[in-house]
Amino acid sequence: MRLKEFNPTALDPKGLGPDERMEWEVLSTICRDSSAREKSAFYSRSRNTKRKNREILRYRHWACGWVEVLIEERKVS
Repeated sequence: MRLKEFNPTALDPKGLGPDERMEWEVLSTICRDSSAREKSAFYSRSRNTKRKNREILRYRHWACGWVEVLIEERKVS
């Protein structure tokens, strides 16, 4: 899913994030209410954030306190 299509819940607008990254791929997400297993998987995938084409976006959220979104730039084929 592209960042422009992502919304944390059905009540949130789609496409939250920097305009220049709307075409980036959402790799994983977590929030305050995520399980230990989900958080472990997220942080395991995020270890490569030093790569130029991957980063974590962090947001406050009205329902779950906070949301983190791991995104990666991918070539559109």
